[in-house]
Amino acid sequence: MRNAKSHLSLLALVLVFGGLHAQYDLQPTLLRSHVWSQTYQPANIVEGEYEKFRYGAIGTGWLGNTHAPLKGVFDENGYIQEATKDRLIGDLRANEDISAGYHLGLAAVNIKLGELPLGIYLDEYNTAYFRFNEPKTLGLILKGNGPYAGDTVSDNGIRGNIARVRELAVGTGWKWDKLSFGARIRLKQGIRMANLNHLNYSLFTETNGTQVQLAADYDLVLTPKLAKTGLFAFQGFGAGVDLGMRYELSEKLDFDLAVTDLGFTSWKTNQLADDVNVNWEGFSVTSLFMDSVSVIIQDQVDSIKDVLLPDTIVGRTMLMAPMSIRASATFHLTEQANLSGTILWNPIASGAPTRLPLISVAYQHEVIEGLTVGGNVYGLGLDTYGFGAMANYQFTVGSASFDILAGSDNLLGLVVPSIGRGMSVYGGVGVGF
Repeated sequence: MRNAKSHLSLLALVLVFGGLHAQYDLQPTLLRSHVWSQTYQPANIVEGEYEKFRYGAIGTGWLGNTHAPLKGVFDENGYIQEATKDRLIGDLRANEDISAGYHLGLAAVNIKLGELPLGIYLDEYNTAYFRFNEPKTLGLILKGNGPYAGDTVSDNGIRGNIARVRELAVGTGWKWDKLSFGARIRLKQGIRMANLNHLNYSLFTETNGTQVQLAADYDLVLTPKLAKTGLFAFQGFGAGVDLGMRYELSEKLDFDLAVTDLGFTSWKTNQLADDVNVNWEGFSVTSLFMDSVSVIIQDQVDSIKDVLLPDTIVGRTMLMAPMSIRASATFHLTEQANLSGTILWNPIASGAPTRLPLISVAYQHEVIEGLTVGGNVYGLGLDTYGFGAMANYQFTVGSASFDILAGSDNLLGLVVPSIGRGMSVYGGVGVGF
């Protein structure tokens, strides 16, 4: 396993989910000779043997939350049943985190400049993150304010972020005896972003629905365009660095440390910030056939928009990148089997932070020549706990080697949705020379 063949990943098989995080790349990081593993551990650039170049691609997708199992979320009819909505709202707790997204490792190329390896990488990230303190906030989103007529619903801890970023990175690495080191520089193209720094609200609806009282304050920044941004949209720019090292304590044991995406993105944004106090009593229509009905409705809509959405302030907003800190120890039990323990921390809130810290144990075994399977368990992540599996098959045809990769950091949301609070997938196929 430690001297696995180099490969070329041409196709990433990606499942993308929207609305809800359970992706930590726990197993791909350990496949050190695979070029896309350098995304998570830059020191892997010195691993594996190749004569000319290596090329790789990988795709990952995830969804998850802190407290609610995913049972019923994927209804075969394509929408969430009312009973599932009620259960979700009942299962959620204070300080709830919900996250979803995907990562496309579109291209990763290694070439050699003499004895010095050079890596060039193209990646895209699309992420969504949402936090609230009051579960009824989700109830308002899923069911409207009708079920809460006669009650006051309030929440003083709402924040969220959505972002789509494309990156071009360049990296290299060195190896001195038992110490390996890798570094990458990332250049970021900001495609779209919305960041809700905070939203506090109190909403009261009269029992008969004739009056709605809303008090709120919020601070929101967002790019001028959120939809139809296109391939060459450029609403932000930024940079970041990745640093990684590995030390071989013995033939049986080595240690890894990596800090990835230490950087920022500067966005062109509109800023909306206001204190809102609304007492809306509706309006009267005496005849549905009046020509003025549409005018009355539009006037009401315009007046509400003027209150809720004040004049915007145009400027720039700098946000920290979703940095990851990863430390692991790997025991090489045999030539075919490895056991690894990993500690992972994502401290930046806009990247859906893990708890302190996520702890994972992973096992990989080459069961027959070319076929490696693995399993992992973790705890203290965003979705509290998870179980995953991976399979990687490599074979050769002439001077070319091929591989097929499929796996998940967390299968619980798929196979046991009654207890699984998250799920993730990754996959790819490839050929190399």
